[in-house]
Amino acid sequence: MGASASLSQQEKDDFMRECHNIYGIADIDDQTMFMKIREKILALEGATSPPQKAALDVLKKVPNSDSRATTPLTEANSSNYEASGKLELDEHIIVPQQQPDAQNADADADVVGQVEQVAEVIKGEEGEGEVEGEVTSGEGEKGDCGEAFEGLDGLRGWVEEKDLDIDLDDVEAIEELDWSEADLEELPASVALIGKNVTELALEKNSLSEFPGSVMASFTSLVELYLRQNQLTSVPDEIGCCVNLDSLYLEDNLLTTLPEGVSKLKNLKGLCLHRNMLTSVPECIYSCKALEELYLDSNKIATLHPFIGNLKNLREFGVQSNCLTSFPETIGKLTSLETFHAESNSLTILPKAFGKLSSLRRLYLNSNSLTKLHACLGKLPRLEILNCESNQIEKIAKRIKDLPNLRFLLLANNCITALPFNPSETAKGLRRLTLSGNQLDEATMKLEKLDSLAE
Repeated sequence: MGASASLSQQEKDDFMRECHNIYGIADIDDQTMFMKIREKILALEGATSPPQKAALDVLKKVPNSDSRATTPLTEANSSNYEASGKLELDEHIIVPQQQPDAQNADADADVVGQVEQVAEVIKGEEGEGEVEGEVTSGEGEKGDCGEAFEGLDGLRGWVEEKDLDIDLDDVEAIEELDWSEADLEELPASVALIGKNVTELALEKNSLSEFPGSVMASFTSLVELYLRQNQLTSVPDEIGCCVNLDSLYLEDNLLTTLPEGVSKLKNLKGLCLHRNMLTSVPECIYSCKALEELYLDSNKIATLHPFIGNLKNLREFGVQSNCLTSFPETIGKLTSLETFHAESNSLTILPKAFGKLSSLRRLYLNSNSLTKLHACLGKLPRLEILNCESNQIEKIAKRIKDLPNLRFLLLANNCITALPFNPSETAKGLRRLTLSGNQLDEATMKLEKLDSLAE
């Protein structure tokens, strides 16, 4: 068969989803069969001729184990290239032999029977037997279906080659899979065969540049996914199939965005994206309203969208070491936030809405360009740690003294010339006060060393 236009990614994805929908309710043998068929089609150089398209239609509608004899093949029927008494393996795909337009009314039943026979050979249930009319290779020689379709046997070979720790005798029993630090550069499509019941998948510290969408779509039971420290430049949209995902670790990759499929992860509570190449927060994240922990530090993010206020369940939020100059007023809607890392940015001012962060306990604003310690920070009743070191602060609002639970007030390396209150008198619970690197008189500097502040 001559080379032709490649099968489009959309066609591949549509077919893979179709296969998944079918084998997701079948037994393991049927899963193996469908995966082998899918792998064969993915190897196709092109699917533009009518016979090839008809074959795709047939294969898409292979019935599952409970309905093989009755599933209609209406799309295949509408083609002039209906299957007859034999199927030919045309180099890359099982192709129905072309028939005259006068095909009789039993064509559908014939097709079902023929595909069923091919499936039996693929599954090895007929041993050395052959499909009626022979299954042949593209060169006209007899083909070996075991070689033509990788399936579980192919996966076993790959696992052995990579020396991976996994028992493939009962793939239904696999719930945790750890292939971290295994020198993996890619994942074969056959990995999807073992994804159905896996709840925890660890592939961190490898050299993966992509995660196949077909594989991702099969891990529908995933709760935890570890992909940190790879070379990923993208995440497949099929991640939206992992609707039970609770924790997603993507730090230390080369990501510039995330797919829209992430917005479907309604149960996602933890998302780690630090040390990637993001220039903005992917908007799909703002739809993950169950998020409790979000780490975006060490990227190149310049702004936060007002949609950040959607994440009302956030408890820990890290945006340190980015390019932020301000926060939207909607930041005040994060009323569950307890820890906020915003150090090492270019912040010059804080919105008044900061005063609405009623659950905030730890606030890190060090290494920015703030010139004032705003009064809004004095409205945080649970605040214990306030780190504002290494800014350009000249003034401190008097309300800071009203923080009842403040334990650490870190103000070193600023431009402060005076304190508007005496911490030893007004902040009774204060354990540590740093003032060095300012323009304070000697008497004020002694407050730093008071025994009452050094407990």
